[in-house]
Amino acid sequence: MAGYLLRNCAAVIVDEGNRPGVSRNVDLLTNGPAIEAIGENLHRGPLPPGTITQDATGWFVYPGLVNTHHHFFQCFVRNRADLDWTKLSVIEWLDRIYPIFSRSTRTVSTTPRSRRWPR
Repeated sequence: MAGYLLRNCAAVIVDEGNRPGVSRNVDLLTNGPAIEAIGENLHRGPLPPGTITQDATGWFVYPGLVNTHHHFFQCFVRNRADLDWTKLSVIEWLDRIYPIFSRSTRTVSTTPRSRRWPR
């Protein structure tokens, strides 16, 4: 299975010390469904045969997200001042955030065709 090379993206990562961060202006190389490498100038190669290159300038890439239909939206409400999730049970947290999600519209959640993942 061919992989992708996302050029010049901002990759949201957790480093080896388990500290979160963002590596900006980096390339991200996949090998099938797995992330092979994240770093500067990976596009200079060598690249595996069949690698599809995509300009990802302005994209934030969240490698390794699990349950993205749920967790992706949580990242947008987690830091709201009126939601102190550290003091809420899981059920209380869900009761507070789902009304926010229910107000999302197709306009909010639709990515313009020009910025979609290549097919």
